[in-house]
Amino acid sequence: FMSITAEELPETISSVAVPHITAQELAAARDGRAVHIVIGGSWQHLVTVPVEMVSAATEADLFDALRVAAAWGATLGWIWMGERYERIEPFFVAGIIRDAIGATPAPLGRTTSRDDNADNGDADANDHIPVR
Repeated sequence: FMSITAEELPETISSVAVPHITAQELAAARDGRAVHIVIGGSWQHLVTVPVEMVSAATEADLFDALRVAAAWGATLGWIWMGERYERIEPFFVAGIIRDAIGATPAPLGRTTSRDDNADNGDADANDHIPVR
């Protein structure tokens, strides 16, 4: 995309990138155009403007991108993966979520598995049953 300033946006009919824009400027210049937001850096002020596509600047920004996409019913776009942009596909998202869940520490206290308590019936509602 060609990068332009917010002042040039109303006069442009092509797809462009506007790196520094306020929500008010974007809403005023939108005029029926599809908005593609890249989550990363300073983006939070733009969440009041409806978007059609959401990308993530880095893997660390993916969960925020998922939240914004879900809030607007937007399509997931792209993510920078070190050397190139990759499409954010459902299996990629599932893998990232799986890895995040696996990295989550178990709650403090006793942990059990279903097999440990299957025969003796002594598992109670406070036991943690790990997901595998």
